[in-house]
Amino acid sequence: MEKKYKITEKQLTFLEEFLLRIYKDIPVKTRIELTDHLILDFEATTRNGNLSQYLSNEIAFIRKFTSTKIKLYKNLYRKETWQYFFSFFKDLNKLPHSVFGFIFFYSLSESLSNYWLWLAYMISYCVLFFLVIFYGMIHQKALKKLDEVKFLGAEIWWLFVLINFAQGLDFIDFLTQNSLLFSAIWFLTIFYSYAAYMIVKKHEKIIINKYKHLLN
Repeated sequence: MEKKYKITEKQLTFLEEFLLRIYKDIPVKTRIELTDHLILDFEATTRNGNLSQYLSNEIAFIRKFTSTKIKLYKNLYRKETWQYFFSFFKDLNKLPHSVFGFIFFYSLSESLSNYWLWLAYMISYCVLFFLVIFYGMIHQKALKKLDEVKFLGAEIWWLFVLINFAQGLDFIDFLTQNSLLFSAIWFLTIFYSYAAYMIVKKHEKIIINKYKHLLN
């Protein structure tokens, strides 16, 4: 029976340095999982112990592995945020808040001038934006590079991009002059931002409890 190849300490160091150098932004947990997989596969398939050649052949797999891991958490947080947002229409306890919120935004859209309307919109969004960033995000240095933490709260950013897009294309006057459309956008912005905040707080508790040993 052919003896299985055993990776050397020197090769293991080379592998770890390779991943840190080429993929320095990989979260710690993902890098550990990737390292374990590469070691097992290298030991099982190599015929000459050439780790450099093996890594060259596996570049496509490494990229796919890291991107897949990243997408898992991004998709999870996005899915949960949208589910929470839609609960404002499905949950009878939350439905009155949704109705009142839309009516409130619509009444402001009808009564305020374009300038003050956009200012009120920006202030309300910024309050929730900074609430997520400063009071919802995990700032402990020991946890910041974990997979679960790196993309937590990212859902709040696409609304920021949307606002800048509207400003860049001079859509503000068009939006503020259409009360119904602007009310819908305002409703989406505020209630989705709140949903993002609630998902951040939910996972903040889970992550801190899961990795509390890293904080000691």
